[in-house]
Amino acid sequence: MRKLMVVVLAVLCLTIMLAQTADKPIGTNEYMFSIPKFDSIAIAEADKAAEEILRNYTAAGGELVWQQLREAKTNAGKVRLIYVLGRIRYKQAVTELIKMIDLQAEGIDPKTAIARWGRYPAAEALARIGTDSTKTMNSIVRVLGTEENELRRKLMVRVLAEVLDKEVAQFAVERALKNAADAEKPNYEKALAVLQLDHFGVGD
Repeated sequence: MRKLMVVVLAVLCLTIMLAQTADKPIGTNEYMFSIPKFDSIAIAEADKAAEEILRNYTAAGGELVWQQLREAKTNAGKVRLIYVLGRIRYKQAVTELIKMIDLQAEGIDPKTAIARWGRYPAAEALARIGTDSTKTMNSIVRVLGTEENELRRKLMVRVLAEVLDKEVAQFAVERALKNAADAEKPNYEKALAVLQLDHFGVGD
């Protein structure tokens, strides 16, 4: 009977603890932080929030940032979220980042905020993630076969060249071309032509 009482008390205590923590922000034991809506906060506040996430990063926090990116309505909000995902090298966001590779960031007044990204933040984020992930580079190579847009194709090639080096990137694209369907071959050939250029014409 005594053992049963101990078990009941333990379950009751656990239930109370879970109820108390259910609405708390996601974080670590040492740091608790919430993820603000990047769509609707000022640049200075967004900077502060981004740095807080980077200091106290957890996988759960990364998931929340990624979820916001998929739901974001403003370009400014998307840019800030892309920056954070690139900094934490969140590999699960690669497919979404490839879709947004040609998203252009608005200029930032250096008097009011630090410019933490260039003209195409999703390309920069993919390059950061790609340094730790072969799958990221393979994903970009696969998408190149169906990419008809010249700017997007150049940005993908720039990421490949930056992460892999031009010669290795060329080898990867040539291998994809060899195994590609007829409809994809022209796009791979155009990508190879871009790799021959000294400058890709996309802010490099």
